[in-house]
Amino acid sequence: MKFSTTNWTVALAMGAGLAAMAPHSAAWGAEAAAAQGARLASGATLSPDVSKDLLAAQAELKAGHFQEAMNAVAHASHAPNQTKDDRATIVRMGAAIAMRSGNVHASARTAEALAADPALPATERARALQDAVVMAYRAHDWPTAAALGERYFNIPGLAQAGSAGQRKTISSLLVQSYYVPHHWAGVVMATDQLAKTTPGGLGGLPENLLQMRAAAYGQMNNHAGQQASWVVLAEAYHRPAYWQAALAGLEHNSDLSPYGQYALQKLRFAAGLVSQPAAVRDLEEQAIQLGLPAAALRLENAANARHIQPLPDAARFNAFLKRRLGQAVPDQNPVLAAGEAVLAAAPAQQGAALATMKARVAAMPTPENQLAYGLVLADIGRSHEAQQALGQVKGPGAVHDLAQMWRLTLHTLPAH
Repeated sequence: MKFSTTNWTVALAMGAGLAAMAPHSAAWGAEAAAAQGARLASGATLSPDVSKDLLAAQAELKAGHFQEAMNAVAHASHAPNQTKDDRATIVRMGAAIAMRSGNVHASARTAEALAADPALPATERARALQDAVVMAYRAHDWPTAAALGERYFNIPGLAQAGSAGQRKTISSLLVQSYYVPHHWAGVVMATDQLAKTTPGGLGGLPENLLQMRAAAYGQMNNHAGQQASWVVLAEAYHRPAYWQAALAGLEHNSDLSPYGQYALQKLRFAAGLVSQPAAVRDLEEQAIQLGLPAAALRLENAANARHIQPLPDAARFNAFLKRRLGQAVPDQNPVLAAGEAVLAAAPAQQGAALATMKARVAAMPTPENQLAYGLVLADIGRSHEAQQALGQVKGPGAVHDLAQMWRLTLHTLPAH
């Protein structure tokens, strides 16, 4: 797969049209009010005082007198000798009236009370919280919407009781309730929390939430966080635009060592983004400076296979590389030295040389050494093993992100 070199600018219009995602919040209130009315009319097992007050509340609700209806529910809540059924019905009626009234804060209070009552069915409690979140969101009461959304995911078993569609709606509104008012740290916190309860972690979150996470990191000038977010997006949704955004972030990352910079430019070469002879030579010279002439020779062979026009001194440079093969490099990283030995070995001897490199990585399991091992595997044509090794590079950090970018790129390239 060859990626375009054109600059890609992320254009997120998250604030526009978000409310259109939310269902009408009065739905549960209307259903619940009707259900409680039928329950009262049927003479269900409620104590006389509670039944009387709630019938009065039902009548006031039908007349559109929301405050009077709430007053009647409040009076019922003070009735003596309440049964478990009394208390459950009072909570349900209060939540239904508050939702029908459109009073965001009253709805939030009653929905939280209903959600916290373990005696009620979890599906009912989840539905009440969902509609309260939607109501607060549509009223642009971002703090209330966010607080209720967090409650939905924090009450044990509640989110699991809801439908997949309900969880998606509330998770979206939760993150948007931080995003729209530009509470960037809240966006990151909310997506972190959602990842803990989502199969696949961050990579299992909906694409729009990960986009908001990346944008939030950008607004906070947290380039490492934004870069990591692009890598997650590229990994989860396989869009070239995300790959390019992550690559651009790595190119401006000052945390990469000389080997990391070499691995980054080699990634650009592998993805087809390096086509000028001078740029290929620069990459080969980076390899030489690291004591990797065998790696430089492989780059030259790959450039020839792509019909990249060689520089005038190509023959002399090739002879120079061959003379450097096997020469010891003072103070060279033992893992890089072992990797160079793998690339310089004849195919029959590669297995033993690779075992030596693997043992050295096990003894010094830094992210950079793990990255080097994965790239040597890729160089000798073991793409599947290379992807597995790169997937095990420790994170977070620029080297981890670079390793995952390599893994994604190898996944899209033709097999050797």
